[in-house]
Amino acid sequence: MGDILDYNTTALFICDPQKYYLDRVGGIDVIVRNIKCLIDSCKELEIKTFMTKHNPSIYDEIIEELEPSNHPVFEKTLYSMYTKDLKKNIDELYNSNVRDPTNYLRTVILAGFETHVCIIQTALDLIREGYTVHVITDATASIDSLEYTASLKRLKQSGVYLTTTEAVLFQLLRDDANPKSSKIIDLITNRSISLPSYYKEDEYGVQITHSKSN
Repeated sequence: MGDILDYNTTALFICDPQKYYLDRVGGIDVIVRNIKCLIDSCKELEIKTFMTKHNPSIYDEIIEELEPSNHPVFEKTLYSMYTKDLKKNIDELYNSNVRDPTNYLRTVILAGFETHVCIIQTALDLIREGYTVHVITDATASIDSLEYTASLKRLKQSGVYLTTTEAVLFQLLRDDANPKSSKIIDLITNRSISLPSYYKEDEYGVQITHSKSN
């Protein structure tokens, strides 16, 4: 517990970033920008990204800005991302290569929708399988902000790390001498987010104000 992230043994999971949420989640533009920043940064760092879409007949397709360019999308009805198909793909990419200590999946960065349903069930499944999970609090949301806040408490109780987009990316970089540093810092800076308009801070760190009524 408490280990620094290593991008050689880390993957990014983006849960159900679908158009259904565009007019239902407060601060959605900030969340989408943060998810986009995570995807682009992980691509730059050569960290594998996995994405799901949940029952698209109801929840629509992937938000245009987040449509995948080089990573798989797994369609699901299970609330957890950790479906048989995704697990099989992970096993093929990582765990079959057990002789190489730098090519196994140890840590998952988790973002997307909704925090109290699919995010929490994904995190609990991953913890049960022995993975370390970092949930990005400014890149995940629930339509109801009360559900979001309660879910963060449950996640923390379960041993999930709660962090932010910027914090997790700098943890992956580790050093300004990293040849990827300039590009990643540009991606972070260019999110063009007005923090006072969307963020609040409490015992769980900086969060998005999600509810349309807040």
